[in-house]
Amino acid sequence: NELDTSSGGADESRALSALDMAQDAFEAVIAGVPEILGTVGTMTTAASTETTTWPSTLMRVDSLWMINSQNSLPSYKLNEIQDVGGQSASAPFWPATANYSASPGQPWGYFTNRVNFYWAPVPDAIYTVRVYGYYEKTAITLRSQTFELPNQVAAPMASFAVRMMSI
Repeated sequence: NELDTSSGGADESRALSALDMAQDAFEAVIAGVPEILGTVGTMTTAASTETTTWPSTLMRVDSLWMINSQNSLPSYKLNEIQDVGGQSASAPFWPATANYSASPGQPWGYFTNRVNFYWAPVPDAIYTVRVYGYYEKTAITLRSQTFELPNQVAAPMASFAVRMMSI
């Protein structure tokens, strides 16, 4: 039997769902490969608040850069703290203690558990941070929406979607 994927066709919604599943599978793979199809976003800190919530569409962090409030350009890269809790004032190891101040200030580092970003030190003001990484694309739900990935992945994703429809 042939599929009817035309506008309003009997199989249109199944085809869109299969394309969305193919996109989700593709994104799950590339989210694990640093610097592949990177995207850029921003987030802000809050004064006197240790954490910022992980953005819901952020799938991978490649690097974070502090934005200079005077010219809106990146001024320095934030250091990723690998040690769980290493952002705290009691961090006992060097080099974390080399730059650390127990007083609130402009963050120089962060720890993340994919739920929150923990800043070191605790921000004393609102700061903007540029996030280089991968943000998931819009779910495929309408035939009229723009395909947000490079054209080179369209054919493999369509092939994957056809396989999803046959399952």
